[in-house]
Amino acid sequence: MNELTLHLLRRPSLHRPKCPVHFHRFPTISLALITAVLLWMPTPSYATEDQSYQALRNWIDNPPAGAPATPGQHLTLSDREAVLEALIPQAAWKYYFFDDMDMEIAATRHYPAPDDWGKTMASDYTMDEDGTLKGFTGGGFPYKDISADDPFAAQKVIWNMLWRPGANDYDMPMVTWLRGESGKLDRVMEYTSVNATYARGDNSLVPGYEEVKSKQVMEFRSPRDMAGAKDMSIRYVDHHRENSGWLYMPSQRKPRRTLASER
Repeated sequence: MNELTLHLLRRPSLHRPKCPVHFHRFPTISLALITAVLLWMPTPSYATEDQSYQALRNWIDNPPAGAPATPGQHLTLSDREAVLEALIPQAAWKYYFFDDMDMEIAATRHYPAPDDWGKTMASDYTMDEDGTLKGFTGGGFPYKDISADDPFAAQKVIWNMLWRPGANDYDMPMVTWLRGESGKLDRVMEYTSVNATYARGDNSLVPGYEEVKSKQVMEFRSPRDMAGAKDMSIRYVDHHRENSGWLYMPSQRKPRRTLASER
């Protein structure tokens, strides 16, 4: 070895710690005790619940038996097994079941269709290969009878829902409760929603707006940071065209266009 090599070998390591390092060995019983405690600790009930689509289908096809609920009745977490699990699908349990929940059962009501519903419908409408309804102008459900083995059964159900009575032309005050997991109440939003029809199928009702199917405006009253905010969305006659939307926030003093993913 030359002198340089010997000098390097004799130099103290630059990474040698200045203080001694002590390694402590915990008793084996302590590790076993910690493991046992972790295994014993309860986990949230929804962690083991099946959240799959198939579980939802099974719940719909084979609903569990439960005690009936009556209008005006208040249900709490103590009613979960006896009543609630038969009313709410398993995939939504983590949002509806929480310690201080209080669910009031409201009376159901039948809202009949207009007297002329289904009597003045045009018959020359069609559905294209993409499932888009063509030439329908309303007045009833476009598909009164739907076969279970129809490959377009799902599209027809949705079209019936979109053309149901009262789906458009309303001025309605609304309240929305936003809850997170375990029922935590995040926000309460109060607003008025106004919806107006501009076209029946391809038939425009408002000159100059031939491309527009309907417009909806929501004006918020609460919470405080949303008071005075307005949201407008536009649906088009062309179902392949993405809906448009604008949001006005008083704090920003100008409207901005919103994406479909934000609405």
